[in-house]
This record gives sequence, C-alpha cells and structure tokens, in this order.
Amino acid sequence: MLTIIVPLKNCALELERFVTHLNDRALLNLPNIQFLFKYSQSTDNTKEILDRLRNENSVLICEKEDSSIFDGMNQAIKSCDSEYICFLGVDDRVIDKDALLAIHKQLSDQQCDLVAAPIVT
Repeated sequence: MLTIIVPLKNCALELERFVTHLNDRALLNLPNIQFLFKYSQSTDNTKEILDRLRNENSVLICEKEDSSIFDGMNQAIKSCDSEYICFLGVDDRVIDKDALLAIHKQLSDQQCDLVAAPIVT
C-alpha cells in the first residue's frame, strides 16, 4: 500500500481545487493507493470539505492538533500502516493516475526504499 499524505491547515480554496483534480484524474479509489489528509486547527472551511471526502474508500483523515507542519507530518506517518509513504502539498498536482500506479509498481517490484520523479511546472 502507498499512502499519500497531504498536510492541511487553512487551505480550503486549494483543497477544493485539489479534490477537483483528484476526481478529474480518477485518482481516488486506485488499487493499493490511499490518501491521508492531515488536518489541524483550520479556521476556514477546510474541515467541511474534508467531511465530504469521508465516504471515499481510499481516503483517511487524521485530525490532531499539531505544533507545526513537521509535527503534523510525523503524526500522519505514525497514524498510517502503509509500507510506502509519499507527501504531496495541497497545491501539488499529479499528472495522471498512471504516474501513481507506476511509482507503486516500482516500489513493490524493485523493493526500493525511495523512488524520485521529476517535478513538472
């Protein structure tokens, strides 16, 4: 299993765009891939947007207070039991589902500790 951790705080607008991107690219409910949204102390409507995702099979939500983005990332790592972890910012985008599937396949088939991919801007 590959878990993609997305840290969130006061980013409702970007989260809305990110969710639209996930749906447009058919990235939710891919085999062996899940998204873990790490949510903390937002004062905008980030939580309401996350609540709409709760019924997706491939979505986990970790709601814990944290002292920094790094503390939140560490909490997210501790809360998932995946063999592989990837971090995405809520303003990042994945080109297509084949990219995620290829990363998971490379990790699994080659028993890699790390897979790196170029960033497209």
